Amino acid sequence: MATKAWFNAESQMEPGTELFQSGRRFQLWGHTASHGQPLLRSTAGPGRQGRKHETTIEVLFKPIGAG
Repeated sequence: MATKAWFNAESQMEPGTELFQSGRRFQLWGHTASHGQPLLRSTAGPGRQGRKHETTIEVLFKPIGAG
């Protein structure tokens, strides 16, 4: 599943809304502190419980900040 949706307005998403769910393991792959853009990645290959994943999933949060 691929989406190019941008959730950047209060009317588009309520706090606590689940954006994405996966049984795969993700790692913090990159982060730019100056722009607050963490990149999470789940790579192709063997996963938990012996299941092989044929795709890589990347999730980029852009921008984030603490209020």
